[in-house]
Amino acid sequence: EYNLKGIIHSFSGSYETAIEFIKLGYKLGINGIVTFKNSKLPETLSKIPLENILLETDSPYITPEPIRGKQNEPKNLIHIANKLTDIYNTTLEELSIQLEINYKKTF
Repeated sequence: EYNLKGIIHSFSGSYETAIEFIKLGYKLGINGIVTFKNSKLPETLSKIPLENILLETDSPYITPEPIRGKQNEPKNLIHIANKLTDIYNTTLEELSIQLEINYKKTF
């Protein structure tokens, strides 16, 4: 068995792919893609425990909605976080606490 830690950068794959990465010990890096209108990522993430998620800005690329098309900046992470609160039916405070735990387990 592997004892790996790391982040799958800019994850936008299927549920099956996510599970394979998680089984190997990786967290899924979620960026602005999750906010895109036609993204299937929200549906995928709804089946994956929040304990397996980390946030990424991917600045200066992959700007989240509602500011898509402009250069991305770290301050735009809030749009990704807000989307995750919808997906996981949680508050920003609860999300922040869990994400901090996830980061500490990864690094």
